[in-house]
Amino acid sequence: MGRINQAFSRLSQREKILVSVMGGALVLGVVFIVNMLLQGRIDTLQANIAAENDALQQIYASTPSYLEATRRFDATRQQALNNAELNLATAVASIADKITFEAVDPRTGPIGRKDLEQFMDFKPPKEKSVGPKKKATGKKQSTAGYYQKDQEITLKENVPLVTVYELLEKIEESEDLLFVTDVRLERSRLDPERAGPGKIVVSTFYWQDEKQ
Repeated sequence: MGRINQAFSRLSQREKILVSVMGGALVLGVVFIVNMLLQGRIDTLQANIAAENDALQQIYASTPSYLEATRRFDATRQQALNNAELNLATAVASIADKITFEAVDPRTGPIGRKDLEQFMDFKPPKEKSVGPKKKATGKKQSTAGYYQKDQEITLKENVPLVTVYELLEKIEESEDLLFVTDVRLERSRLDPERAGPGKIVVSTFYWQDEKQ
């Protein structure tokens, strides 16, 4: 440090001013470069924070919809598990038993109010696998998976069409995961407000665990 001071003292006044100016410029340059580097990092950090805030806002905004969709999925899956023991004919009959209408005999005329269930015949249900099954180890194929159960129902004639529509609506509104998958119905030749013989297919889905 002493040698530097001695060398500086031997310089002329002009040289001393020049060296001082150059030293000051060098310090300012270093400070400027450091500030630029720091500012670049700060700008990048601020941009990352803003992007993360936008992402969080989108997550917060979609949380209610996500939770509702998850709740519905869980409820549907639980119903599919419960439906393994569901008797489709009994489920539909219990709905129809609560629907009444003014019945008519084509030969004798009105015969009073009747339950719709009395005008329905139930065929044996049919089942089929839906979607891919899980493969089990070994040669035996897994029987676990989703299944569709179909219940065919024959409607006797002279049921009012509005009564049939009410039945279809109540089936679709059922909490038992019931669906009307086929309807074949014609108007009665004797009364256009009533149905002739018809057919309805009601289906449900259920999960079947591995059969022993």
